[in-house]
Amino acid sequence: MSESGPLSNKPGQNNWDKVGGLPAYIRQIARDIMEEHGHPEGSAIAIARSQVAKECTGQVKVKDPAVRAKACAADAEWRAKVARMHAS
Repeated sequence: MSESGPLSNKPGQNNWDKVGGLPAYIRQIARDIMEEHGHPEGSAIAIARSQVAKECTGQVKVKDPAVRAKACAADAEWRAKVARMHAS
């Protein structure tokens, strides 16, 4: 894992730092993807983002409603932060 960047706890020089970092649930999934499958950071974030969107919309079966709610909250946070990045 890289020493700085969206998945790091250290502030760096990336767009996510400007809006408070990645949503925690997406960051957690991306870290797991990097550790378990060896994907680079950018790829892991993209896969995690896609997984969260699918969990929220029901494209992936989620048994626990709390997990679906967490995914939808992370999806909404992602969209809001992307909008803030584009606005600045």
